[in-house]
Amino acid sequence: MTTGPPRGDASPRILYYDGICKFCHACVTFIHNRDPQNAIKIKPIQSASTSEKLLYNLPEDISTIILIDNSHRYDRSTAIAHCLYYMKFPWWPLYYLVKCFPLCVRDGAYGFVAKHRRKILGTRELEHDGDDDDRKGSDENGKGCNCKFE
Repeated sequence: MTTGPPRGDASPRILYYDGICKFCHACVTFIHNRDPQNAIKIKPIQSASTSEKLLYNLPEDISTIILIDNSHRYDRSTAIAHCLYYMKFPWWPLYYLVKCFPLCVRDGAYGFVAKHRRKILGTRELEHDGDDDDRKGSDENGKGCNCKFE
């Protein structure tokens, strides 16, 4: 298995997504399954603590995916592109291809999918369990969300 380019730092990367959207959950599961270095912690935005929301300027409107990487905040298509960078081959080279497209084109396509995302696969309930696995989201009370990536 070929992994992506070497990653020199061990800074935490957190990917926030709409945890009740089945399409969004399928997308982050896809990312997780192709992240051999476990470089990205995946967390539903609904489970973000108040301090996380303030620190990373997370929106109340959950219509976008947000990646926090080395204290930089990326959203929409740029967040997806940066996730590609941490995935195993053949996905990480797509980072460079995606970045060739103008931001307005990438975000336009992202916006169309985001607008219809809940119509594609529907919604699900965000269940909480007591597991504190780092790959799952956890709320400020330490309860993990049912976002199992196995």
